Amino acid sequence: MLPVETLPMAFAYDGSSDDGPHGGGAVCLGALRDREMVRRPPMCMHVYHAECIDRWLLVVNGRTCPLCQSKLDPC
Repeated sequence: MLPVETLPMAFAYDGSSDDGPHGGGAVCLGALRDREMVRRPPMCMHVYHAECIDRWLLVVNGRTCPLCQSKLDPC
C-alpha cells in the first residue's frame, strides 16, 4: 500500500480557487466547504477531504485515485 505520508500535506480548502474537475476540482461524495482540510494527489490533481483519501489509501485500495484510477505511486 502507498503510505499516506507520501502524499502532499493536507491544506485548507478554498472554494474560490477551485478550478473544476480537469484542473483539480473536488471529487469527494460530500461537498467540500471552505477551510476543510483536503489533499491533492500530485499524479492527477483531484481534490479530496483529507480523511476520505487517507481512508481510501489505508483501507480500500492503497495505490490509485478513486476517481480516475491514476497510479499515485510513481514507481
